[in-house]
Amino acid sequence: MKKTIKIGVIGCGEIAQIMHLPYLAELDEFELWSLCNTSKKPLAFCAEKYGVPKERCYTDFADLIADPALDAVLICSADHYQPAMAAIAHGKHLFVEKPLAFNEAQAQAIVDGAKEKQLVLQVGYMKVYDPAFRFFAEKVASMKEITHVGVHNFCGDFGFMKEIYPMCKVSDITPEQQAARDKARNEAVAAQIGTDDAYFAGPYMELLRKLFGDLQVRYGDVDGSGTVLATLETASGLRIAFEEGYIDQRSVWDETISVWGPECRAVLEFPSPYLRNAPTLVHLNENDPGGANREQIIQVSYEESFRCEWKAFAQSIFTGAVPESDGQGAVEDIRIASDIIRKAMLNR
Repeated sequence: MKKTIKIGVIGCGEIAQIMHLPYLAELDEFELWSLCNTSKKPLAFCAEKYGVPKERCYTDFADLIADPALDAVLICSADHYQPAMAAIAHGKHLFVEKPLAFNEAQAQAIVDGAKEKQLVLQVGYMKVYDPAFRFFAEKVASMKEITHVGVHNFCGDFGFMKEIYPMCKVSDITPEQQAARDKARNEAVAAQIGTDDAYFAGPYMELLRKLFGDLQVRYGDVDGSGTVLATLETASGLRIAFEEGYIDQRSVWDETISVWGPECRAVLEFPSPYLRNAPTLVHLNENDPGGANREQIIQVSYEESFRCEWKAFAQSIFTGAVPESDGQGAVEDIRIASDIIRKAMLNR
């Protein structure tokens, strides 16, 4: 099999410009072949920056996907379902940003279609590939007893990113295009939970499933600002406290997973996902034989999780291995997030 993957990018927004495109241009495993974006100004900006010729730049994803020279697609557009199904129909491997789709039925259709065509489907849960998460997971697995688990994720305004990275965030899509996009999303969400007035919890479910296995939702609440509170339960009966929210006008990223036991407290502290090569830290507080506590802060690696997930995607294409962040797991994550919303609706 050839060792260079021609890849097309559908959606040239913030996450593509800051993280995905730089690594696709850098890695030897990929050739950045084509671009697609509904808004023409970001499309032109990215095409010029990465040397993609105009004849391989599109405003309609169907035109990009129809190119027989293309091997794979990155889908980070507003709606993932339609371009994913089109890519499957044309036999392209898929890297799809989270969430895989806006409801379980759409997500399962993508999973089933990719499996039938024997295509690689990887979902963009980059934290799964973070060396610090892998180190943390090994530590948690070695703990003799776990009594408490807490997840905390408060993020803020990302406006300062435009001062750090060259970006084009200008949108020139028409009101009609935006209305059609909103309508498709709302209908898909309503098909899942019965209302389009919903906030989906973030990608933590993937990490928690990797750490603790299957999860069930015992309690859920969402306030008017979009702050999510939930209680999850593992198959063994361990309860997990989950909180997620947004703090306007604060340039912060406050994201941790904490695991407590009689002998150890382990905390995984994530940096902002939009800061390249910022290390994820592991905090360990362990009992000392002398009766005190040993405190460590471990910086596992400067390796970028986005870069790691792209290298893993290439290896899955080359070897046929199932990605660590596969599509079926993403379906389960949609179910868990939906269950939180359903529980919250009962509390209103």
